[in-house]
Amino acid sequence: MGGLVLGVSEELAASYVPQGSAYRDVIAFGILVIILWLRPQGLLGRREVQKV
Repeated sequence: MGGLVLGVSEELAASYVPQGSAYRDVIAFGILVIILWLRPQGLLGRREVQKV
């Protein structure tokens, strides 16, 4: 699922951004950083609740 999200968003961003094909790698890494920042447990993962 992550590959699909990354591929589709990379192609959309590259087509809408002027000179987007030149920045394809930057767009891909930016999307990865944003996803890892917002969802560090994964796209479909759950947060683990620690009981103390």
